[in-house]
Amino acid sequence: MPSESETIELSDDELRDIAGYAAACADRVLPVFERSLRNLPADPRPRDAVDAAYAFAAGERRTGALRQTAWAAYRAAQDASVPAAADAARAASHAAAAAYLHPKASAHQVKHILGAAAHAARAEELASGDRPRVAT
Repeated sequence: MPSESETIELSDDELRDIAGYAAACADRVLPVFERSLRNLPADPRPRDAVDAAYAFAAGERRTGALRQTAWAAYRAAQDASVPAAADAARAASHAAAAAYLHPKASAHQVKHILGAAAHAARAEELASGDRPRVAT
């Protein structure tokens, strides 16, 4: 059993705030993913993940469907042929996964909190021609 210093207690409201923050980060780079598709059929997986994260943040239950949207967005990132689009899809995946933050203090859990922001920033950098200061 983890010691008290190895756990972080989060209320449901705090968990929803984290998911809402992650969704907002990913939402701003969804157009990067969607523009990369050009003449291909639309791929809704990243947008579905962000929408599910917003729904959880607004009070909906954490369900298996939410987790499935996170994994689907992750697969969209793997399928993306444009690096900026892949990072945008990863941001969406992390947004939906933010609802699954555990109280155990570990580096893995940090991805649930900051993964969406980090991948969104990288997507913006890559979409701008890899200018490192664009994503502020």
